[in-house]
Amino acid sequence: MAKWTRPLFVLSTVLLLAVMLGCGTEETTEAFTPGNSQTGVAFRINWPAPASRMFPSAAQSLTITLRLGQTVADAQHARRPGQGGTTFVEFRGLPPGTFTAALQAFPNADGTGNAQAAANPQVNVTLNQIGTVTVDLNSTVTSFAITPNPLGLVMEQPGTDVVATGRDAGGGVVLLPPVTWSITAGAQFVGLSTTQPTLLPVTLSPLAVGGPATVRATLEQQAGVPATALTATLNVNVSPVGQGPGVTTIAGSGEAGFVDGPGAVARFNNPVNVALAPNGSLFVADFDNGLVRQVEPDGTTSTIVNQGNFFRPFGITFGPDGELYVMTDRNTFDVGGGVGGTVWRVNIPGRAANVVAENIGRPRGMCAMPVGGGLLLADDSHAVISHLDTTTGVVTRLAGQPDQFGLINGTGDNARFNRPTGMAALPDGTVLVADSNNNCLRRLTFSPDGSQITDVSTFAGDGTAGLVNGPRAGARFFGPGDVDTDAAGNAYVADGGNHVLRLIVPGGDVSTLAGTGVQGFLDGALLSAQFFGFEGLAVRPDGSIVYIPDGNFGTGDPFNRIRQVRLIGG
Repeated sequence: MAKWTRPLFVLSTVLLLAVMLGCGTEETTEAFTPGNSQTGVAFRINWPAPASRMFPSAAQSLTITLRLGQTVADAQHARRPGQGGTTFVEFRGLPPGTFTAALQAFPNADGTGNAQAAANPQVNVTLNQIGTVTVDLNSTVTSFAITPNPLGLVMEQPGTDVVATGRDAGGGVVLLPPVTWSITAGAQFVGLSTTQPTLLPVTLSPLAVGGPATVRATLEQQAGVPATALTATLNVNVSPVGQGPGVTTIAGSGEAGFVDGPGAVARFNNPVNVALAPNGSLFVADFDNGLVRQVEPDGTTSTIVNQGNFFRPFGITFGPDGELYVMTDRNTFDVGGGVGGTVWRVNIPGRAANVVAENIGRPRGMCAMPVGGGLLLADDSHAVISHLDTTTGVVTRLAGQPDQFGLINGTGDNARFNRPTGMAALPDGTVLVADSNNNCLRRLTFSPDGSQITDVSTFAGDGTAGLVNGPRAGARFFGPGDVDTDAAGNAYVADGGNHVLRLIVPGGDVSTLAGTGVQGFLDGALLSAQFFGFEGLAVRPDGSIVYIPDGNFGTGDPFNRIRQVRLIGG
């Protein structure tokens, strides 16, 4: 493998992504004006030792050709020392500017034979400076992957550009020999058979068939390349036109109101939370209307709960018994104030709600207990996590101390929260909590019978408000209001303060799935869409669609929609 790094100032990380084999351009030696002898660039070449199995282990020479536009400025040839080691090649007398360095490693000392590795990095030359570029021919690839990860391809639409990237043990980008690309559906080849250098984008063209497909990039066996790194695959779903990834409105509009019917006709008044039924129906906490609504996948909306003693629904979830539960900020006498919170069991066929527990604080966060039955409640006003026995109505505190706010991990009683809200269980039986005012996600671990929380830890976020992706410990959120999980253990976060949808994968990295970070309303491509006031969300078990109630945060602004974020084409 060959890797180019930058000890000084010449080769940027971003430009590494433009490295490719060959140049395919016509050379010329005209119109070149030399500079002074103190302006130029030096190439530091690290050669592999003779016994090395690292590619290109047989590299005996390296040619370096500098071009300014289409003009060849200079070219030099370097030979490997007998025992490997480091050599330098200097180019002086260059004019200031951005050059392209055509680098090719050959198996013969005279530069003959097929190039084993090559790249065309850009090199910035500054007046009166000799910059340095390191050419590392002594790297071993330890991972090979296709990036970015397009979750869907759309038939008859422009394709998606991807690259095959090899990395060494330190995470550095390593140039690999050309790879063979293909797309298959099952055992059937359906498109894109080409050989392309790594780090050079390949367009995944639209396909003539719909359904699941596999994109595959394959390396030929090379010394120093683990077998696990030889093939990278990417599972995609080919979608009909109009059903690819993106954000759409399925019901409601900017106008507030109470109207049932088709999605475009339906009206809501500050929808704040949603729960997804196993049959695909969506249930909505229509906060300012004091209603529970049902929205079908096509947007058709009906009303499930509309009764005089039911005020300001917020929390909504399905319990382990399969019943729908809703929490209202106020009790049956319309008393709230952080003390009148009430949990209801909804009889969906009967279109009625019955009280399970009343005057229990304000547990806006609810999810099914992973063990032991009942519901887990997160009281955002009093900073405690509790268990609700849905048969008896008894509430038992499990973590935190009432009205003691903070960010402290530990056992249940010793832990502290600051406005805990939405919750969701992971496949391993732990539960994530969106700790809103702490700008992070917390993780709850339970005793085998679920009667105790044995540990509270920070799952993602460093507690500082912001929008930072990457490893979850250093990631930043701004007032996360809810979290939901899919069957694979991916966590989807309603990052309400940032107005974006975030993803935390089981491996630990945090990314932004949808939204620009600008508060507003705009449907369209995932990272071009805008959201205004989404406080809750629900995701399909397969992770294909996230549903967002995009309300107005209680401001009365004209944002009253149910949005659909399609992540995988259907």
